[in-house]
Amino acid sequence: MAKLHEYQSKALLKQVGIHLPKSQLVTDAESAREVAQELGAVVIKAQVWTTSRAAQGLIQFANTPDEAESIARDLLGSEVGNFIIEELLIE
Repeated sequence: MAKLHEYQSKALLKQVGIHLPKSQLVTDAESAREVAQELGAVVIKAQVWTTSRAAQGLIQFANTPDEAESIARDLLGSEVGNFIIEELLIE
């Protein structure tokens, strides 16, 4: 069984022509802000090997770049199970 993060599986889907929302992988809060400035309201998704990300608060919505940056600061570096959040998918 292959394990893929969400951003990896979406890249494969795009390669075969499936339309997906614009997204970008970030590793710092400032980049999350920049992506949100470009895209508008965004969903911020922690890229970690766990289930029930939404229930754990690992998928959050931001209406402004300031909100996106704040959420990214809170998520990045936090620990979930045996994993540290190092990457966020912003879309």
